[in-house]
Amino acid sequence: YKNRLYYSDGRIFILDASTGKLLHKYSSPNYNKLYDDPLISDITIDEQTDLMYFADGYFMMCAELPK
Repeated sequence: YKNRLYYSDGRIFILDASTGKLLHKYSSPNYNKLYDDPLISDITIDEQTDLMYFADGYFMMCAELPK
């Protein structure tokens, strides 16, 4: 989306699609080291508002895409 790749493996990684450079990395504010969770999954981007929606295992999250 807009020359960026979005990937999740329990965190969200945003990469430059042309260079592969890591632009941003997000972890859940609800992360618990005792249980090694929650997993961030199912990234959805609203193209009209540039908001990113995802679930972090506990809550539905909404974040503004970085510039």
